Amino acid sequence: MREPASSTTSGRPAGRYWSHIAKIYAAMDDVEKVFMWLETSYKEGNPDLIKLNSEPVFGGIRAESQGLEN
Repeated sequence: MREPASSTTSGRPAGRYWSHIAKIYAAMDDVEKVFMWLETSYKEGNPDLIKLNSEPVFGGIRAESQGLEN
């Protein structure tokens, strides 16, 4: 059986979709999984990461991290 084009041989989604998975976890407020998927996306060189500052779904995480700086 042939694997879908959007997955790797490990059964995980291809790199360009990892930041989208992080968005889903951000909407569920699962910060640990958000950073896990963003780190994976970063390691794979996903160009979509440049858009993170403009993604509203990550607003809660940005606000939370700003509170840690004070």
